[in-house]
Amino acid sequence: MAVWGALAPNTKSTYGAGPLRFTQFCDKWGISEEDHMPADYALLCTFIGEFKGLQSGNTIRSWLSGLCSWHVMNHAPWHGDDNWVHLACTSANKEGTSHKLALWAPISIEHLSCLCCALDLSNPFHAAVWAVALMTFFGCRRLGETTLAIAAAFDPKYHILCSTKYVLFSITMYSMPALLFSQNCFLCSV
Repeated sequence: MAVWGALAPNTKSTYGAGPLRFTQFCDKWGISEEDHMPADYALLCTFIGEFKGLQSGNTIRSWLSGLCSWHVMNHAPWHGDDNWVHLACTSANKEGTSHKLALWAPISIEHLSCLCCALDLSNPFHAAVWAVALMTFFGCRRLGETTLAIAAAFDPKYHILCSTKYVLFSITMYSMPALLFSQNCFLCSV
């Protein structure tokens, strides 16, 4: 389906949980399949209420995003924009706070300096670690946005290769580790 191809693989995986949980919920309560789609606002609020306090608000919102895309893919009307659904999500968000992880302390220049001193930048792996650390820090990114959890998730359509050629402001740059992360790195002297 052409529309399904618009979603990134990670999004497809995440969004798949919404319809799964929703159909499990409907099966548990004996809701007929005809009422699954389009799901009316009352059914969506009941679905949210089932997991309110048991799951984080972010998880429930992710499930609703998956349900919304399921409706879009099937060209069915989506009632998740109803005020009641928004209020139910707000309630779930407040009651789901116990499921949130504590925030990590921010990384500082001192952390980067210690990391640099512990690395041998002539080693390609160490140079790659240093490149990711700098891109994550100075790009104001989370580590999960600049790394992959497993190598099998790599897709050259979405991820950078060392051989990737970039054109930025008419300046051609190749292989970041080779250009930016040498023994004379500006942060190593900090």
